[in-house]
Amino acid sequence: QCLNRVWCLYELLHAFKSQCEVRLILCPEERDAFYRALLRDFNSVGNALTRIDARQAEASVEADRQLIFAAIEAEMGFDEFNEELRHKLKGCLERVVERRIHGGPVDSPEMLGRSKPGDSPAIS
Repeated sequence: QCLNRVWCLYELLHAFKSQCEVRLILCPEERDAFYRALLRDFNSVGNALTRIDARQAEASVEADRQLIFAAIEAEMGFDEFNEELRHKLKGCLERVVERRIHGGPVDSPEMLGRSKPGDSPAIS
């Protein structure tokens, strides 16, 4: 859901422009649901990443949405922003699958999921 919130996208915009590492952490329930979805229908998970569109993001305050949309458009444009986001998420998904195939640790920094304090899974 974080990718549907404009303030989260605003933070990602600045991280992309600053070339910062971005980490995505899922709570245990979301992580487990994600793994189940991968096992049940891997292609649907991959295809969902290609449909991410920042233009669909929401905000509780309409003025915030308009302001952040204008910033995305001015800094990168929605097409470039969406492509960057999809590319980073695809890379993360590949690392998750590779770790799961090779029996890597669930809490690895390369994976989506729970992490040790100060050590989070990267999507960059």
